[in-house]
Amino acid sequence: MLIDTIEEICGGFNGRIGLITHNLQTGEEFAYNADDTFPAASTVKLPLLAALMQQVIDGEYSLDDPLMLRRADIVGGSGVTQFLTPGLTMPICDWAFLMMSVSDNTATNILIDQVGLDNVAGWLEAHNFPGIALRHKIDFAVLDQDVNHLGTATPRGLNRL
Repeated sequence: MLIDTIEEICGGFNGRIGLITHNLQTGEEFAYNADDTFPAASTVKLPLLAALMQQVIDGEYSLDDPLMLRRADIVGGSGVTQFLTPGLTMPICDWAFLMMSVSDNTATNILIDQVGLDNVAGWLEAHNFPGIALRHKIDFAVLDQDVNHLGTATPRGLNRL
């Protein structure tokens, strides 16, 4: 059986694995530890983008509205904006594009400030995603001490999202 093969592969892995697949045509699903909670890492960018788009739909602001890069926003890791000059102004849509296309962490933090952590939590609650949480802005000094600091997610929750 498939589950036996997966358990055999995962048995030799030093860590935890969770996965889920969902056939969109038949509705058939295969899950392995799909309801376990894992450190979310960059997957927290998905609910952030969803909450951002909800605010745009609700007319709170436009994707064309400008946001400025401040020195305090800059964080390392992935992305290109960490190398740009503070004071740069780009429309929200460009920050969102960088967050999703190159997993830009600075763009993510700028958008967290725009959307608000409470609003992301509210969007997740309103749309019934109890297994996903974005708790803080990206801060690698803290993440080195607590891998769950940024946020957590379940494979099933991310699959639904």
